[in-house]
Amino acid sequence: MSAATLWRRSHLNLHFSTNFHLNTYNKILVLYDGKCGLCNSVIKFIRQHDRKKIFMTLPLQDYGDFQFLPKQLSHVDSVWVKHHNHWLSESSAVFEIFTYLGFPYSILSILKILPVSFTNAIYRWIARHRYQWFGRKNESCDIEIGSSR
Repeated sequence: MSAATLWRRSHLNLHFSTNFHLNTYNKILVLYDGKCGLCNSVIKFIRQHDRKKIFMTLPLQDYGDFQFLPKQLSHVDSVWVKHHNHWLSESSAVFEIFTYLGFPYSILSILKILPVSFTNAIYRWIARHRYQWFGRKNESCDIEIGSSR
């Protein structure tokens, strides 16, 4: 583990332990696989199109020992979204992101009408092949400490 990653983890633990519960109820926390090329591209897209500045993004590899995370977050096969104290994963998390990105991206949330078993099966298929198709990053995507993201 690099010195930069260790510093980032300790800084994030301090930042989140003091600020997370105070000002994030209306924010959308997105936890993602920071070593995945597809995931990093999607996070970059979210940051560029987050007009309301409601998304906070964090690589799962950097969450350290945060006490507020559910135990099932120990694996990185899914994106996780926390909004209004509810955790969502897989296709449900993706649809939540679409919904709050605003128009025209919110149109994609219409796909919620499909059965969850079907949309999750597609999500898992893409997740299984993500490194093969989009590559693997050596380091997690840079995150912005102290910002709304």
